[in-house]
Amino acid sequence: MQIITRAGVDAGDPISETRGIFRAAPIVIAGVAIALANIGSTVVVARLLIPREYGALTQLLGLFFILSMPGSALMVGVVHRVTAWRIAGDEHRLKPWLGRVETFCFGGLVLFMVTVWILQGRIAAWLSLPSRAGIFETLVAGALWVIVSVNRGVLQARKEYGWLGWNLAIEGLTRTVFMIGLAAAGLGLTGAAMGILLGEALALTHGMAGAFRGMTGVFRRSVASSKRAASAFREPAGPSGQEHGRFTHGRRELAGDVLTAFASLGLLAILQYMDVVMVGSFSPSRAGDYGAISVSAKSLVFWTIMLTNYLLPEATIRWHMGGHALGELRNTLILALLPALLMLAVALTVPSLFLGAAFGSNLEGAASGFPYLVGAMAFLSVTIIFTNYFFGVAWRGIPAVLTVGAGALIGSIVAAGGRPLQTARMDLVVQACLAAVVVGCFVVLTRRYTQTQTGRPGKPCGGIQYKK
Repeated sequence: MQIITRAGVDAGDPISETRGIFRAAPIVIAGVAIALANIGSTVVVARLLIPREYGALTQLLGLFFILSMPGSALMVGVVHRVTAWRIAGDEHRLKPWLGRVETFCFGGLVLFMVTVWILQGRIAAWLSLPSRAGIFETLVAGALWVIVSVNRGVLQARKEYGWLGWNLAIEGLTRTVFMIGLAAAGLGLTGAAMGILLGEALALTHGMAGAFRGMTGVFRRSVASSKRAASAFREPAGPSGQEHGRFTHGRRELAGDVLTAFASLGLLAILQYMDVVMVGSFSPSRAGDYGAISVSAKSLVFWTIMLTNYLLPEATIRWHMGGHALGELRNTLILALLPALLMLAVALTVPSLFLGAAFGSNLEGAASGFPYLVGAMAFLSVTIIFTNYFFGVAWRGIPAVLTVGAGALIGSIVAAGGRPLQTARMDLVVQACLAAVVVGCFVVLTRRYTQTQTGRPGKPCGGIQYKK
């Protein structure tokens, strides 16, 4: 029995093959460099700013990542669309489409900048920030992430992990250098926020150069084989985007991918940063202490997000080819959880020593909540990995699961009343339960796929069709 994919391409086609985790080596190397840079910036900036300013910076970083979610959602849609065009041999459609998308994004950026400039005073009051310093720079950096993500989506779909790794490294290292340099130059919180903005601006420049590089011939090697395989199998047009044996990723599919990812990533941002925002709002005097354990624990999530730059395209490509990237999923989980175990060991054994050495003795006040928050972020990392896998296989049910988790987290944090230890404990309970539910969803989804593959009754999954 031969497996035929949406595009009519055999699932064993060479363009869907991977070389294991070694394909992700550039991203892993960039991730290690960025992690070390983030540790350095965290330590230095925490000593350059007073505790209240550092607490404000952690709140602004939370807003940055919440605001960056639309860009990450758009990246999911870009990966799906470019992958579908790659398999169908329609690569000539990419350049004009990408130009239109980026023109629209730059127009929206201008309007957003004007709006933020007008509302930055109100935002400062809403978050109980000491001033409006850094608000404009941080939020504009979050908006720039949207355009950065579009270009990264193109690089991911092409599997250009080398260029993508450099892009990630440029963003992280530039941000670190300018955050430290401008804060040390006497600009304080504004300088640190400006460093974030400059990092995104340089990442955007480099990413656009990579996305448009060699646009006309980038898929040349795969076009001929795709067309030959597609001509071997034809079928009538169907409601799911199948036309003459070819999977077409049209506006409806793109909208579905982007909306699903937008809702899911927004909810993940809430799950990641709502504790920081609400502790800062309820207890401004404790924001610095909680920010210290938050930055340390949430570095695990940053590392995980870095790894999903590898998992998402691999899962997407294999799904369009009629398979599942279970090996890539396993590799990503291993790479994400090993640092989590190391961080947990530190948090359990020497939390105050670690926080004191990294941030100074004036930011050790939330050390008792450190192990709980590390555990919470480890479980959130699992949720993020499986969510990105669901993006790759176009499963639309994940936003509903994350909505329940986000609601439970918000309620529990409100009940904690801004107390760091209680907040971290409730975060751990909610994140553990949510991760268990998400893994359960994955098991069900995989079982349906297996049933379809073996011919037993089950719902279609992964777009696989069978031809005897």
